[in-house]
Amino acid sequence: MRCLCEEQEKNELKVEGDVGADPIWCNQCNCNLDLEEVPIELHLKLELMKWIEEYGAWMDWCKDGIIPNGVELEKEHNKKD
Repeated sequence: MRCLCEEQEKNELKVEGDVGADPIWCNQCNCNLDLEEVPIELHLKLELMKWIEEYGAWMDWCKDGIIPNGVELEKEHNKKD
């Protein structure tokens, strides 16, 4: 897993959604990490991939805004475990 930290040992990772990015980030330098390189079990990788595919479902990309009930949809998405 490569990031921008001087120390390449990752002790803290964070899960965070962003459009067009894998859901795993270095908690120190905030670099987006390649999910394929993260040493976690396949079933967890698949769950994370599904979660990130659903990210942004509350956005109206054509109008550059939020759909009706978008705020609630985003809150529900962020509660998923």
